[in-house]
Amino acid sequence: MKSKFLIKMKRLISWKYFSTFQSIFKWPGLEITDVRRYASGDPLKYINRKTSAKHNELYTSLFQQEKEITLDVFFDINYNWRDNLEKVIEFFWDMIVYCQKNGIKVHLFYSTGWLLSSEVDIHAIAVEKHRERAYQFVDTLISTTKKTAKKYQSGLSKFLELAKNSKKRRAIVILSDFLDVEEKDRASIKYFTNEHSLSLVRIPVDHDEWQNYNSFILDPQKAWDVESLQTLEL
Repeated sequence: MKSKFLIKMKRLISWKYFSTFQSIFKWPGLEITDVRRYASGDPLKYINRKTSAKHNELYTSLFQQEKEITLDVFFDINYNWRDNLEKVIEFFWDMIVYCQKNGIKVHLFYSTGWLLSSEVDIHAIAVEKHRERAYQFVDTLISTTKKTAKKYQSGLSKFLELAKNSKKRRAIVILSDFLDVEEKDRASIKYFTNEHSLSLVRIPVDHDEWQNYNSFILDPQKAWDVESLQTLEL
């Protein structure tokens, strides 16, 4: 997999909401990492006596804590994925290995459409530290892609609406071909960029080899206007 993705992931987890931070409160298993001058309201039991005696001034101990890191990944599955599934799976495994090494909780979301309907459902899987769930998802991804309707169906709008219901700050990765991006979707993407941390990964589509081209319910010229989304090509 291209190193661009790993660089992007490192930026996601080093973002201010997912980095380590220092606290004056001690939790089990935490070690003192630094001290600072005592401030009004600091717990007296955490006064660092050794440093205070050395400087003849009160100092408070600081303890290192890790913020909980959560990554939401959405797979906007449709017929276009058939020619790119191998790349998607490779991307997925790179992501899972990287996240497990860095203690990142992964929540997977994927879309499924109905053959005779334009309705799209969103399904969720919490991988957490359960590697077997990651293996099961690969089987689900392959099976779901094979069963997708030839009529173009995107779950992007539905996922963005669902994701907005959670106010918990997190990192979000969206894999889509972004052929159908409405104005309200762009507004949601801007919201996630500002309030969370967002990475967009575009599934490539060949202009000359679109599967079942006549069944796509979209304007091909307008659909490819996605440069402003700053996507990373898969």
